[in-house]
Amino acid sequence: MNKYRIFKAVFLVGNVFLCQSCYEDKGNYDYRNIDEIVFETFQETYTIHVGDPITIVPQFVTPLPADADYSYEWVWMNAVYQDVYYNKYTWSNLKEWVDFSIDLPGGTYQFYYKVKDNKTGVEWISDSFTIKIENDIATGFFVLSEVDHVGRVDFINFYQDKFDFKQDILTKNGSDIPPLDKPLGVACYSDANSPVINATTSDGQYLVGVLTETGAYRLRPSDLFYTDLYHLNYAIMGMVPAGFYAKRIDNAVGNNSESTLIGSDNNIYYYYRPMNVFWTVGAYVNIYGEKRFNVSPLTASPSPAAGTIMYDTDTQSFVKRTGTGTAVSYFTGENLRNTGKDLIYIHPRGIEQSTENVIYALLKDPDTGEFFFSSFLFSDGSQRFYQKLNLLELSNVHQFAMTYNYFANQNVNNGNEFLYYATNDQIYLYNIADEDNRVVYTATGGQKISRIEFVKLGKWGDHLMVFTYDPAKPADSCGKLEVMQVVPIYGDLNVAKYNNEKMEWSGFGKVIDAEWKNK
Repeated sequence: MNKYRIFKAVFLVGNVFLCQSCYEDKGNYDYRNIDEIVFETFQETYTIHVGDPITIVPQFVTPLPADADYSYEWVWMNAVYQDVYYNKYTWSNLKEWVDFSIDLPGGTYQFYYKVKDNKTGVEWISDSFTIKIENDIATGFFVLSEVDHVGRVDFINFYQDKFDFKQDILTKNGSDIPPLDKPLGVACYSDANSPVINATTSDGQYLVGVLTETGAYRLRPSDLFYTDLYHLNYAIMGMVPAGFYAKRIDNAVGNNSESTLIGSDNNIYYYYRPMNVFWTVGAYVNIYGEKRFNVSPLTASPSPAAGTIMYDTDTQSFVKRTGTGTAVSYFTGENLRNTGKDLIYIHPRGIEQSTENVIYALLKDPDTGEFFFSSFLFSDGSQRFYQKLNLLELSNVHQFAMTYNYFANQNVNNGNEFLYYATNDQIYLYNIADEDNRVVYTATGGQKISRIEFVKLGKWGDHLMVFTYDPAKPADSCGKLEVMQVVPIYGDLNVAKYNNEKMEWSGFGKVIDAEWKNK
């Protein structure tokens, strides 16, 4: 028998068995009816206060069979949980939420509810619904005052469309933060490692920091709770030397999980969570080649992941750290390299006039006492302007401020290029566009100006915070805050209003620093 006949015989026999198998399998199935599940409509929004339990009992058009084998999921959509992004995250597998502790910080969250038939694998999914968790200390002005050389935190919370001044908020909330001796400043920004490394969503993933010469402390944003693990030293890799503290934290407006720390050792450290670059003992960025250089505590970070401008005080030169790396380079040009001048003030602006990041710097000649105002591009140091200033009372100035948004309150072709500077009792405006220079604010009743600073974020971004204090009043209540709206063109200052009420509050100490807290 040749190969063809053998193959043909095998093929025919195989077909017989195949057909027989198909015939014998006919009707060998266990068909099962599936009960269709139809949800009653969930509320569009469920609102609770942070920390309170929530009750949601799903309703069905037809009650679920008592003997059904079902499983349930409450799914949080577009979730960032434990530093990982999820299109969906299963928050609970309970059939009902009755006095359920959802354990999320203040915010707005999208959920849906899912029922699964475990025998068939068929799933039914509800329409999405919103859970809004309100927090009366989630957003507002976070203010650090000095009272008899000790820091005190006051808070003007913005909740349910109104403001409420809460004096000494940490004491009232029962926070166990150590005494804030010799206060320096505050910092508020999103950070996946705050208030602890690998922070969870319930931890907040947001830095609310108080800096002092005796230590830097992070607080849980939802309730301003403090524990020893929240000390900023736990965010620094390596053995932190005794006596070390953070003088200042520089964070670009709108940035997440990136910052520059200026240490008491006069070194600058860089942190970028997405690439696991941490502040690390000995790994400072003020080093060129293998040589460390002394650096000013004044730095400028214009926009997320762009880099930071520093000032080498040994050679009096501007230095740039670019992107998310730690290597630095020097700018060229006589106004940027070996300037022979001291850096008095520096300010960043991100993406100005649809071009790129811009730096503003005020320099002082130590020999002549003359002031020079400079602006240059972050990328290559191209000079936008460099001019000598002959401004009123400039030699008596102790505070400077510029907006963070080039287009804020602008009504002129050149945008909002205003420099504000304060003496003990007056605020002056210098309009860079036309060199107009004049008084726009005068403190009254013997009050002194302790700080001026533009709001960075939130509804009142680019309003000027003006803090004053009355030396004749008790130290624990001598301070005042006025939130000033900048009038276009000439930049005059007027106290802003909200719901027809002036945005001004009294009862602070002498204010050291303030930030808008938005979580």
